[in-house]
Amino acid sequence: MTYDIGVEIFHHAGHIMQNTSSKIQNEQVPKQMVFNSLKELRETLFKFVNEERYAIAEPLALRYFAAQPEDPLGLICLGIIYRVTKRFDTAEMCYRRALAIDPDNASAHTNLGNLLNDMDRNEEAIIHARRAVELNEKDFGFRKNLAVQLRDAKEFKESLKYYEECLEQTPDDAMLNFDKAFIELYIRENLDSAWKNFEWRLATGKINLPQISKLERWDGKKSLKNKKILIIGEQGFGDTMLMVRFLPHFTKQCKSVTLTCKKPLHVLFSDLGVSVIENAQIKEDEYDYYIEMMSIPQHVEHDWLKWPKAPSLYVSDDAHKKFEFLNKHNASRLKIGVVWSGSVTFQQNAKRSVSIERFLNLAAKNPAVQFYSFQKGEREVDMQRHGLGTMIPLGHMVDNFSETAAALEHMDLIIMTDSSLTHLCGHQSTPQLDLLNYRPYWLYFPETRTTPLYDTTRFIRQSAPGDWDEVFAYTDHILKKLTAEKEKRVEKDKELNHKDVLKLIDKEMDTLGL
Repeated sequence: MTYDIGVEIFHHAGHIMQNTSSKIQNEQVPKQMVFNSLKELRETLFKFVNEERYAIAEPLALRYFAAQPEDPLGLICLGIIYRVTKRFDTAEMCYRRALAIDPDNASAHTNLGNLLNDMDRNEEAIIHARRAVELNEKDFGFRKNLAVQLRDAKEFKESLKYYEECLEQTPDDAMLNFDKAFIELYIRENLDSAWKNFEWRLATGKINLPQISKLERWDGKKSLKNKKILIIGEQGFGDTMLMVRFLPHFTKQCKSVTLTCKKPLHVLFSDLGVSVIENAQIKEDEYDYYIEMMSIPQHVEHDWLKWPKAPSLYVSDDAHKKFEFLNKHNASRLKIGVVWSGSVTFQQNAKRSVSIERFLNLAAKNPAVQFYSFQKGEREVDMQRHGLGTMIPLGHMVDNFSETAAALEHMDLIIMTDSSLTHLCGHQSTPQLDLLNYRPYWLYFPETRTTPLYDTTRFIRQSAPGDWDEVFAYTDHILKKLTAEKEKRVEKDKELNHKDVLKLIDKEMDTLGL
């Protein structure tokens, strides 16, 4: 028997959770909601799941499932709720039970595909996403979900095909066009189109930008000679650090350049020949033009492999003094800084980050190395729970990125999962091993171990989705070789400088076939 289970709601709910950081809302759950019929219960359940009000939806889904155990609806609803609350195994059981009842239930297939993708089981995810499309070829949401699964499996060209098919139905969908831009950036065959589509981000409502009402937006064509331009920073710390390499393009032509960005970056950028302010300080009548920072490549240079070199950023005297104590630490030991998580607000942070235990195990295997934690933000508390006595915490001492840069100067190497510190290390020419997940940020393509963006960066990439074991095995191998070399240099009273560190890392990466 085939059940009508509200496909139009539940495939979209699955996609929404694929592409946002949905959370259980902190709202009061009614003790008992009274319904006059199963139909009323069903419709109310639809409503709360569609609104992502999962705290209320969960007891309703359980009630519906108890009343109608052979209707896949309750199981699919529970699967959606368990997925968003990270109860993945239970969610999978719900979806598979729904498919046991109705093997041709397209909604169950597409939602199971979304779940399996979250669990880094990409091949299985694509099978179910394809099946959903086969069962309902005209459905927009099912094709969109398949495009996402293919993207995450790095099947970029086929993913692009499905995005383009979806856009035939909804050509003005801002998120679809923005998603397509990322696929084009990964493929790198039409970067002009990629950066044009990247402009759709401004229409998604996802980018928090100041309201500009009177000022003219620079179109890349109008002369900048003797003009005053406002460049608006956007997105995270890392993207802002990435893009300051373009500031000379403006300072060489403009009468004045003003950059808006978050306060922790202000001192770091104070030697770049621009004024640095916060969004609240913008006075539109002081400028001739404005441009959002991530729109600059569209007008200046599409290909990041050809972008200008990253400038060295400013470290204050006070910052240098603050971390002078690191000079007193044992000079015979390697000093290794670590970061295990980027910003938790970044949509894909769970994919790119690891638990602190990964680095604690690395420290346990390399007792001759002194580890320092540069972790900031919500995951900084991991040190209090697990890491004290193993790594020296520095994150709590840092008030801005200029101070972070001062601490970096004392490190032989930074080992980290991808975060804003990647960009700071790159600017300051600090050797780093950036440990990347299977499908990292578009910026790290093509998939090589180096990048022209940052000369002192080396990448170790997952060879399979979610496989951090291999990545850390390679990291441990390299670290042991560095430790042995450090011990040899100490015996001969010779220095192991940053160039030596990078040379040895490259040698070992050659040996490992990386």
